[in-house]
Amino acid sequence: MEQKSLADKLLQHTVNPTHAGTVADHAPDEIRLACQDLISRGYDSLAIAVGEAAYALHPTSQDILSITALMAITNQDWGLAIERMTELVAMQGVHAQEFTYIMLARAQRCDLDPAGAITTIIAGLQVHPTSEALQQELADMQAYRDAHKAKSTDDEPQLN
Repeated sequence: MEQKSLADKLLQHTVNPTHAGTVADHAPDEIRLACQDLISRGYDSLAIAVGEAAYALHPTSQDILSITALMAITNQDWGLAIERMTELVAMQGVHAQEFTYIMLARAQRCDLDPAGAITTIIAGLQVHPTSEALQQELADMQAYRDAHKAKSTDDEPQLN
């Protein structure tokens, strides 16, 4: 008999609750894969619910932090994305990947915090000083900040 994936069990569970175990019965990496599978099938709401249940059970799991952060980014829930990505960077410390810093900074920029985004990229460059991706992201973030600063200055009323 073919073994069903966690995503298949969860989908079957939505039809008949007696057919699936609970999220607690599965390891964080299985849950991350199930969330990815559910999203690829178009079951975003179920994936988010599973991810949040998994976060309640495994708040220090890098698998759970990363998938819930990415789902938050996809849903433009910038506050949650920033919270989870910040936890992930803090947990990984000097082992945090360039991509993690970039995604955190982009979420901060989308949350209208360009100064926080620049600070995040600078922190990433302290860990990865030769990263071309982080250097380019810093240049892009500074240009974004400067363009918006200039635009807001132009919009301000002038005293004559």
